[in-house]
Amino acid sequence: MRVATDPAFGPSLPGGTSAGLAFSNANYTGTNADSAGAGLDRTREGFIEVLEMADLTFTVLAGVSHAANGAPASCAVVRPSPPTSSLIAPSGGLYGTSTIINVANGVEFSTQATALADLARTHYFRPASDPYPAFTAAEIDPVSVVVTPDAVYRDTWTSGLDAVSAVLMREPQGEYVLDASVRAATGVVMTLPTRHAYVTATGSRAPFTGSMWSANCTTGTHEALLPHYFDRETRNAFYNAVAPSPFGAPFSVCGSVMPHVVTNVASVAPTDILGSNAQTVGGGIAGGSALTIDPSFSSGYVQWQWMSQPTITSSPASTKTDIATGVTITGPHTFSGLPVVGYMVTTLTNGFLQCGTSLCRGNYGNSIPFTYRRTITP
Repeated sequence: MRVATDPAFGPSLPGGTSAGLAFSNANYTGTNADSAGAGLDRTREGFIEVLEMADLTFTVLAGVSHAANGAPASCAVVRPSPPTSSLIAPSGGLYGTSTIINVANGVEFSTQATALADLARTHYFRPASDPYPAFTAAEIDPVSVVVTPDAVYRDTWTSGLDAVSAVLMREPQGEYVLDASVRAATGVVMTLPTRHAYVTATGSRAPFTGSMWSANCTTGTHEALLPHYFDRETRNAFYNAVAPSPFGAPFSVCGSVMPHVVTNVASVAPTDILGSNAQTVGGGIAGGSALTIDPSFSSGYVQWQWMSQPTITSSPASTKTDIATGVTITGPHTFSGLPVVGYMVTTLTNGFLQCGTSLCRGNYGNSIPFTYRRTITP
């Protein structure tokens, strides 16, 4: 397989595949230092945004289309940049998946990317060296459309960034498995993909209410996230601020990506199946890396609630259409929650098993996307 990119990846590996590009710490060291560490280990965890900036037309499109040999006819037509006359609005259709592989244990986690439709109605192409393309770009439409079981909300905003955040504002929930008989373990990957555009070293703006950049969760003020967990029979438990329970204490969220684990054995260090070093979640029994729940809960699901109840409100020109009646009402809407995406991962560990005359791995992995609860009023 040949991979054609601009700029070109390199050096080439055997078989014609590309080695990719090395991550850098330039954006969080020196004058960009943010007090959260300067090591390259920070580049091993995070999230990826892929933005479709434009469609190509005419001879430029032909130049980057793959020929019979499996390579584009001429990448020179887009290097260093394509002519403006060949650029039109992006037409959409992109999708993606991610895969995490633990080679030593024979476990793989795969999940599908969250996709947003109709992000922009005009092109906003920039060369790879330009940091401009982002959800803060002026070309991102300041309009969001959210469909609930009862209504279609079409809201207008002062910025495209708020529109993106609005469609992702919700509270997540996901399944956990901790059955001792199969040595099950569960991890959580929770991401706030627009947080970095709202939060600075000195404060934040709505919908974020208290988060600030921090080396860890021990300084500054942060968003409080309350877990409410259930077993398979819907028996439930949660943190009570009046009579605090030792289980399910609130988290202090101080990062854009919040990997942590779920455990029901407080006396033993939890199995971190993702091997995360990120310190973006604080609180709870396990010192910030785990949600420790009641020992009698072996499997079920967790609902997370944003304790500060953050909100943003759309413009008065927004509309709500009742699905049952078709009646449309004009007026602003308040979206509650924080913009969040994520999933749960589980493993079942059996070590080595007898497979005929030889041994084979008996370990299994699974990823389960979050489901979400929305609150939009009125």
